[in-house]
Amino acid sequence: MKIVSWNCHMGLTIDKVHKLQKDENFADADIYAIQECEEKDITPEIENSLGKLQDSWYGDHKEYEWYHKGDLGIALFSNKYKIERIYKGEERFRYVVPYKVTDKVSLDTFTLVHIWTKTKDRAQNQNEDYLMFVLNAMKDPEYSQYLFPADNKVIWLGDFNWSAQLTSSFAKEKFKEFEQGISEKLYSAYHEFNNLSLGEEDIRTFFDTRARAYFNDYIFVGKNAFEIESAMVGSKDNWLHSECNDRYGSDHCPVMVHLALRQ
Repeated sequence: MKIVSWNCHMGLTIDKVHKLQKDENFADADIYAIQECEEKDITPEIENSLGKLQDSWYGDHKEYEWYHKGDLGIALFSNKYKIERIYKGEERFRYVVPYKVTDKVSLDTFTLVHIWTKTKDRAQNQNEDYLMFVLNAMKDPEYSQYLFPADNKVIWLGDFNWSAQLTSSFAKEKFKEFEQGISEKLYSAYHEFNNLSLGEEDIRTFFDTRARAYFNDYIFVGKNAFEIESAMVGSKDNWLHSECNDRYGSDHCPVMVHLALRQ
């Protein structure tokens, strides 16, 4: 199966989709995981290109309520798989959203956790913001069962808004805690395929407006549950936001993985 994850930056348009599809590395994926899109963005034309919207668009409306940046959320598209949210209602951990994925032909199943880490509230409480949502979900006795299913057939993907390139002692400590927390169960597909440890990568996935760059976007897969056939990140030259028309570009690179589910 081919999976593409992408933070499309402040809304998804058909022009952005066409740009994504022009690169054969990101075209014709079996699952597209899109972060930072609005529900109203999802038109029949978008679905014709990316696949049918699965379950529904998910958002908690807080980005618009707090910042009036747009009613942004996350969406999954696929024609090959049926994808259903596991935990109904508003998620207890912002945008750490587990789904059950079922192959429509073989009926094989696995868990997918779609992640777009954000702040808890406008107070910017660092103990609950961004990667802390994932860490807190990992520690929660009930919720962690969705993140670490017994069969370990699980994929975590999305924009984690955290990386080894962050320099504060708090950021480094929490990234190390995260790395240690998943080490027995998961690894980054890109890093495993390229024989790298987290933080050893030379490329970046996110380029901010202050010319800083980070590896923020990941696809983690369950160890011994999937065979990694290929993994890559979009080219900086093709995806750097400042080199794109503002209306169509993104400040994030897409990430892609080819996987085979082990039986």
